[in-house]
Amino acid sequence: MFTLTTGPVCSARAGAELTIYHAAAGHAALLDWLASGTPLAIDLGEVEEADWAGMQLLLAARRTGAERGLEVRLDRISPAVAELAALLRLERELGLAGGEGA
Repeated sequence: MFTLTTGPVCSARAGAELTIYHAAAGHAALLDWLASGTPLAIDLGEVEEADWAGMQLLLAARRTGAERGLEVRLDRISPAVAELAALLRLERELGLAGGEGA
């Protein structure tokens, strides 16, 4: 699900699926990021399919980052992620432009 690269800012690139079938691997990558103690940039440009489990991972990353004072940025939002975020009314929570109250 995520390919994680560490450095001053961790970067994670999501694969084609951000779904329940890859949630455990995504969770493991997010735990690795937390151990690094650095900001995180998640590239969602290649995501073709997303579901609620994938959205939960993104929400958990953003909330945990905020609790620990670490920036979590979502980059290159694919149409699949944008559409599901809008359907679930999560644009504001995910920091996407166009969200209610954003």
